[in-house]
Amino acid sequence: MKNQWRKLPRGHDFLRLASASLAFDGLRPNFKVICNFWEEADTENGTITYQIFSSKNWEWRECRARIPKSGLLLSNQDFNMNEWSCPSLYRKGKVYWIWSIYLLVFDEVEESFKLMKLPKNKEPKMSVYCGKRLWEFEGLLHYCDSTEMGLYIWYYAENSVHNKKKNDCKLMWRPKHFVQFDALVTRIKEVLQIEEEDKFAISPYIVKPCALNEDLEILHLQLPGSIATYSFQTRKLVKVHSDSAIGNNINDNIYPFLFEAVDLFGKDC
Repeated sequence: MKNQWRKLPRGHDFLRLASASLAFDGLRPNFKVICNFWEEADTENGTITYQIFSSKNWEWRECRARIPKSGLLLSNQDFNMNEWSCPSLYRKGKVYWIWSIYLLVFDEVEESFKLMKLPKNKEPKMSVYCGKRLWEFEGLLHYCDSTEMGLYIWYYAENSVHNKKKNDCKLMWRPKHFVQFDALVTRIKEVLQIEEEDKFAISPYIVKPCALNEDLEILHLQLPGSIATYSFQTRKLVKVHSDSAIGNNINDNIYPFLFEAVDLFGKDC
């Protein structure tokens, strides 16, 4: 919104793979950038290397911190250490990264990490990791799990009672929406003008959620070469932006955003 560019000093060698996240809420004059080096994470000893850039002194510093309860990473067979390339989210002084079936949460004030378990669907279909997303709405953390069956949207009920004995994350993560993928395919083909026989053109790997707007009851989706908006109320899909640079490969990510107004109810939709 401010349309301001800042060139940062070099923090590490470009061959050293990192995930960079901006810690900035727009309310303060200064910002931070946190880089995690996921391939250097030591899951056996529960440590991870990261760098922090502060706009106050315009410098990087590198640290290594412990990951509490890191034994969860080793004990769960569904955990894949290499699944870490989803977009991150910054909210209320914390940075959230999707790390396979967990959230790795960094507290910028205490400079400490913790693990949060993500909800798991009962269906046999596997999640599509590159399509998982986080966003915030009305102060609540939201999570979208993209599967071959559809998009499952959850919200994190921070004030709910957590059953520590059963370690049941469902008491904290509560389901909110479900969009069946097959129902999206027909509408996407119409919007993108894809021929019916080209049935392999659409998959959960290229149809990715961008953000949720509860006020308008819409979900923004990233499609090949465009951004579309799906209405929970009308079940309609409308293309709102075209750009050939979008969706060139499965690693392309549009970060969470909101449109001020989208007409999903007009006669021309």
